[in-house]
Amino acid sequence: MDFEFQKLTLPYCAFFGSDLNLTWLFNASKEEQEEALFEWFTLRYEEPVHSLPYISREGGYQYIYGGPIDPYDELEQFEKYTSYDVIQDVAQRLYDIAEDTWTPIPQYSNDYQMKETPIDRLKNRINKAIKVLKFSNIAQIIDINLLIERSEDYGLYAKDFLVHQLKNNLKEKDEEISYLQALSVFSLLFTAFETYMWEITKCNLDTKGLNLRKNLINTLKDFEIKKSLSDIYNENYNFDRKLEDILDNETVWHNINNITKIFKNGFQLNTLPDFHEINKLLITRNNIVHRFGLDKDGHAISLQDEDILNAKKFFIEYCESLDLLIQERICNL
Repeated sequence: MDFEFQKLTLPYCAFFGSDLNLTWLFNASKEEQEEALFEWFTLRYEEPVHSLPYISREGGYQYIYGGPIDPYDELEQFEKYTSYDVIQDVAQRLYDIAEDTWTPIPQYSNDYQMKETPIDRLKNRINKAIKVLKFSNIAQIIDINLLIERSEDYGLYAKDFLVHQLKNNLKEKDEEISYLQALSVFSLLFTAFETYMWEITKCNLDTKGLNLRKNLINTLKDFEIKKSLSDIYNENYNFDRKLEDILDNETVWHNINNITKIFKNGFQLNTLPDFHEINKLLITRNNIVHRFGLDKDGHAISLQDEDILNAKKFFIEYCESLDLLIQERICNL
């Protein structure tokens, strides 16, 4: 049986990538809540006919990706943000389509990947950078095994001595490599943060009603042009092209003054997330970028895995808070 429903166009702020914006959901209309829950579910699950093998002698569909999924069970997690009736209506609508036989969409065909947002990309980039910390001790294992293969003729004591010496050398080598990895990863986290700030700005330049282009042109110092209107006209001055060139090539995205101009004045946000923790991280960033990991006195800075994980936490928290402020601003246009 076919079921036809009029699809609502949800605002940008309804989702954080593939996740529902729960603040928006709580304040949305009943119709918007129903559409959002339906979209949330169908971005994750599909009818088994689309991706599952069917083996009659094994009882039918083989749930190789997990499941079967009951819509009622999955939607109960939103009961604090919407009414019981909304959850029941959406669950029944899904149940009428495929009952309780839904299956997770395989990773290769997740439709929501196509809706990846700047905050999604920030998290992906940070997680990829963090993985670099795990790439250690490989050279040690390879070199020791290679030595053992080639040292059979040295005699037992000579072999033990060479292995011991190699382990000590490789331990120093591994510590050096680990330190350089830590410096690189920390720098990558800052790069991911700055890329998010750039992307969230660029993707909203033409958001209807936000007037971001106009606000930035009126705000940024680069547009304090001491020319007459006739000169601007005769030179065919392109304000939009100049703005994008500033955003792409001239803006320092970790500078709090630029952040204030672009997000508080450009996006017209009433407030900004607390920059205090990231401001402290800037000291470490400058020591890495400008002095290859040395402080102003010429001493190597200490940078442990815990420091990097804390930096990850602060970057994600700041950007999630900023993203929410931007989405709320757009929702209220």
